[in-house]
Amino acid sequence: MTPTVSDIMRLMEQIAPAHLAESWDNCGLQVGRRQWPVKHVRTALDPLPQVVSDAVEAGVDFLVTHHPLIFNPVKQVDFGSDLGGIIQQAAEHRLSIYAAHTNLDKAPDGLNDILAALIGLEALEPLLAGKRSGSFKLVLFVPMSHIQAVTDVLVDTGAGRIGSYTGCTFRSEGVGTFIPGPGTNPFTGQPGRLNKVAEMRIEAMLGGADIEKVVAAVQAVHPYENMAYDVYPVVTMDQQGLGRVGKLKTEMELGDFAQHVARKLNLDAGIRLVGDPRRKISRVAVCTGSGSSLTGDFLSSGADVYVSGDMHYHDAQSIEAGGRGLVDVGHFASERIMVPALADRLRREIVAAEYDAVVSTSAVESDPFKFVSV
Repeated sequence: MTPTVSDIMRLMEQIAPAHLAESWDNCGLQVGRRQWPVKHVRTALDPLPQVVSDAVEAGVDFLVTHHPLIFNPVKQVDFGSDLGGIIQQAAEHRLSIYAAHTNLDKAPDGLNDILAALIGLEALEPLLAGKRSGSFKLVLFVPMSHIQAVTDVLVDTGAGRIGSYTGCTFRSEGVGTFIPGPGTNPFTGQPGRLNKVAEMRIEAMLGGADIEKVVAAVQAVHPYENMAYDVYPVVTMDQQGLGRVGKLKTEMELGDFAQHVARKLNLDAGIRLVGDPRRKISRVAVCTGSGSSLTGDFLSSGADVYVSGDMHYHDAQSIEAGGRGLVDVGHFASERIMVPALADRLRREIVAAEYDAVVSTSAVESDPFKFVSV
């Protein structure tokens, strides 16, 4: 069966759930249409003009990149600009572009886990634990005759989302009591008397911005004159965080470890190192991409050395002053490894789903930084 863009997006959601993305990020479908058929999927690090052109020439239908094509709101689409030209080319050739960025960084078996496994780390845990996020639980009391109608509204309005699952509710039966006052028009029961009615308690999670919308939609189908409901704040913990901390199987000297990392990442031109090369290390922290923002978390983690990219000068000084080590592999090298790894994962998922589609990797990307011999 030939999958659609929506089908491949569903597979990507299983690999890197959208809810794991940082709030400032822009993951998901960047360009395209969910109904388009997909026969050729390609993975790449960046949606650069040459990457998109090469994908179009190869007949790719769905391009998955790590870095999003669109980060900030677009006020105009000028086909003469790099961004506008990519959008135009993708639209004209029915190429959908999809980004899995910080959600892929944080996901189980995602980019940080790939890097950690590549350099031989075990017993992994997040370097920066997942942040607590506020959500709400809507509790409704519904007569048996209207259970399905209310449930349908909850699903249609997007309530009941838990991770990658939607339409999640919980039901429990009970008996409600009420005394209708003067001038009321109860759905059932007699005014002035204590009435009993069999009801279903229905619970569903929802975001704070959706409370009014969901409650109003339910009220439109709920039969009670005064709908009984409660909204409770709920605190949940995102179990997947940024970066990883793990242990080496065998203790190594920092200098030897740096060479080991360089070999694993094919960094023939060299690698930047901070710290005493003879220092023994066993506990390692990693953060793919740009890791400067997690320098403080590394220093408080108890790890001996930090493997990351785009590290700032003053971060290096802090690490050196703290008696720790830093192996700066660069942004590109730490993230390029997702291209073949994600392609392999997608192939397995596509086969399991019995979809008729092939997966390839982009071969036109390179690190913009070059080393010059002097």
